[in-house]
Order: sequence, then C-alpha cells, then structure tokens
Amino acid sequence: MKLLALLLAVALAWGTAGCGGPRGSLPPAAEGGSSPSSSLAGDAPPPPAQEAPPPEESPDPPDPPEAPEAAGPRPEPWPGAMPLVNDYIAGEADRLLREIITPEMDRYQQVQTVYRWLVENTAFFDNQPVGLEVWQWRGDIRQVPGYVENRAISPLLFGIGSCEDYAAAAVVLLRRLGIPAEYVAGLTISVRGDFVDHAWAVVQLDGQWYHIDPQLEDNVTRRGRLTYRFFLKGDQTMAADHRWGENLIAYYGREMTAERAANIREHWRVPACPNSLPPPEPELLDEPPVPDRARVVEELAAERRRWEAEHGPLPPVEMDVTPPVL
Repeated sequence: MKLLALLLAVALAWGTAGCGGPRGSLPPAAEGGSSPSSSLAGDAPPPPAQEAPPPEESPDPPDPPEAPEAAGPRPEPWPGAMPLVNDYIAGEADRLLREIITPEMDRYQQVQTVYRWLVENTAFFDNQPVGLEVWQWRGDIRQVPGYVENRAISPLLFGIGSCEDYAAAAVVLLRRLGIPAEYVAGLTISVRGDFVDHAWAVVQLDGQWYHIDPQLEDNVTRRGRLTYRFFLKGDQTMAADHRWGENLIAYYGREMTAERAANIREHWRVPACPNSLPPPEPELLDEPPVPDRARVVEELAAERRRWEAEHGPLPPVEMDVTPPVL
C-alpha cells in the first residue's frame, strides 16, 4: 500500500508542474510580456518558444460612400469657368447661372445680374446658414470644399444666409462665370454706430477691381427698391462705412497686435479698387417669401436620415465653415 501511495503522489506532482507555467496562466502574447516564472521549485526549463505567426494584415479601410446619382444632368459650365474643389457645388452654381445669365450679356451685366439675384433671393439670418453639410450625401464626400465654397451653399440652394454667405455665393458665382472675384473679411458700421465683423467681395472688370456688398445692399433695400448703393464701388467710397486690409489695421491702431496685423497682410490682402462706377438705374425686385428656416433644417435632417438608412452612416468630415474674426 505504501508503494502504491508513493507512485500516486509522483504522478500528481508531474501533472501539475506542466511545461512553462502553472495551469490557467495566459500565453505571453495575451499578457503582453514574458512567461511568468513557476511557483514550484525544481520545475523543468520551458521548451523553446515557438515562433509567433505573422500578424494578420489589417483590411483596407472601406471606400467612402458613393455619391447618389444627380436628380438631373449636370449643366455645362460657363465658358472660362474657374474650377472649384467640389463638383456638386460647382454644378449647382452652374445650374443657377444657366437660369439667370443669357449669352448676350456682357461682363458688367453678368456681375449686375448675380448681384441682383443675391439681393432679391436671399433672406438675412444672422450667423444661421443652413445645409452646409449637404454636399456630403448629394455629392462626393472626398471633395471637401474650402471655406468660401462651403459658405456659398446656404444662399445658392436655400435662400438663407448672413453676410459671409452672401459674399461667398457672389465669389463662387462670379468665378464660375470666369470673372475674377475675391472674398473680403473686414468690418462695417452697425445700426448702433459701432464697427462689427462683416464680409463682402471684390470683383475685377476690364482690369479694374471694385467692391460689391450684396448683404448690406439687401439691408438698405426698402419696399423692394434696389438702388445699387454698394455695387462696383472704389476704396474711397467704401471706406466711409467699411474697414479692411490696411485701413482696418490703421483703425485699430495700437490695439492691434503685430501678429494680427501680419495675419491680415498675409491672408486678407485686398486688391486696390481706385475708382467707382456709376450705379445702374434703381429697379424694383420681385422678392419671394422669406424661407421657413426651421422647416428647411427639418427637411435636410430627414433627407440625411433617408440617405444614411440606405447607404450607412456618413463618416466624420472636418469642414471649414467658421468665419474669420479680424
């Protein structure tokens, strides 16, 4: 009996010692380190470590969602149209231009028509543009537009915007006509008599640059009578109630830091506009009803939900839509 008990004890000891560690221990890869040492004295050395299998290659990231087919054929761009980053925004600008611009118009008439359309068809909502993300599911999400392109969406598609959106839409439409135009960030006089952040545009005609401010024009239009008060103006005229570039730096004087002044000179330079052109004759506008902004927002949210239900969630995209504050 004593011999049988001795043989049983040896068998149990051999079974618990194992090779390389106590039972229940995780393999080294699972613990992120070397194998733990055995708590039993006299353990046999572990066997040579087996070569780890090569790591599996991570799958390629999924392709971005495909853009849905357009509701209709994309209109032909205007001859000489300047390129945009986002094809959907370019197409919508071209579609509008085909509706309001006729082939016999000269450059002056084209600029006047764009200006009048923006004043007539855009309702001012202070810092409340809508639909800035709509290109993500109506177009190609890989074509991320810059600030000016993105802010043009609200007036062009929904008739809603603040000064930044009016200015951005003017720049986009004029560039799609092949007319050089630039976005201007600066200040203007408020109804309280102080200067506030503002945006407008400059446009080049026959080699000369001029200021245009469709949002402020909309603000001074009474009973639908468009007087072209801020259309194709020179620096001297515009400086009566606007500040930009060097005269903005001079306005702030010592209050402006050297860093801010350098930023304005580097990023917000505005071409010189030495002259004003005589304004066109006043005209009456056929202004549509003010859009129901809340309803537009609800409809866009529903449109996005329908798209994502069919195609899956849209990936996050970093958009440049914050106005510069000078």
